[in-house]
Amino acid sequence: MDDPISITYQRSKLAVLYHLNRSEEDLNDAVMSIKYWIESQPHLPRNTNKNRIEFFLLNNTLDIEAAKKKLESYYTMRTSLTIVFQYSNPGTPQMKSTIGSTQIVPLPKLLENIYSVMLIKLRKYVPAELDPHWWVAAAINAHEINIQENLMLNYVLIYDLENLTLEHVLKLTPMFILNCSKMADKGLGRPFKGIHFINCPPVFQLALTIIRNLLRPDLYALLHIHSSLDSLRETFPIDILPKDYGGNEKYVNELEETWLKKYDDYKDYFDNLDVLKVNKDLRPNISLNLFGFLPFDFRNMSFD
Repeated sequence: MDDPISITYQRSKLAVLYHLNRSEEDLNDAVMSIKYWIESQPHLPRNTNKNRIEFFLLNNTLDIEAAKKKLESYYTMRTSLTIVFQYSNPGTPQMKSTIGSTQIVPLPKLLENIYSVMLIKLRKYVPAELDPHWWVAAAINAHEINIQENLMLNYVLIYDLENLTLEHVLKLTPMFILNCSKMADKGLGRPFKGIHFINCPPVFQLALTIIRNLLRPDLYALLHIHSSLDSLRETFPIDILPKDYGGNEKYVNELEETWLKKYDDYKDYFDNLDVLKVNKDLRPNISLNLFGFLPFDFRNMSFD
């Protein structure tokens, strides 16, 4: 019997290829080109996951040169952006604390068969030592699992801010927001399709002011604020939304319970990610403009 995950992945891949008007042969040829290129780059990890290559290729409409830059940028971030990735392994106390304070759940069904919908809900308790970059690491961990089971043209995010407090907002530093913007733009495929907020308390206006002043206008335009669940259901089909939000999908707590088990299933995968580093001593001379990062985005970082 075929593996259900393999069937789901293949079905989602075909949907994305249909949307892009490209064939599996086109994708396979592009994957081989990327693999040959990786072998010629002494500074890059050799055991690049095929699903990751396919994700970057399809999120760059099979533009091989653009996908190369995204992969280069992805591995550079994982190596040098220690503020995010130092404790990103799900087994670390920092990640366990982060997951304990935030529900991060990719919903089972894809929007329009090509976009993954990720639901993020803050819990009331926020550990004093929590760095907001750990929220990003936890979301990227969910993404890492997701691209092993689905192939999508990036994400639509739903933030449930019912439990948002001033304590949360004060963690939204300029460095954090700019890092999030750069990562979304340079290292994780194409821009998000949309970012939606629901159950927004009055303190959210302060957060929105901070975000507005730091995000590029094109990224800020992706933000959508819903005043009610009816508004949310006008955007998302009820078959996608959990029952908590008036949909037909399982309750969020049920989905989260299933999702958290995946971190154990993918333990070896994440342990391997920990060692996928760029060897900067072997990197050919590359202009910093290839990545477009600002110097203060990174801690303990240097480019040749």
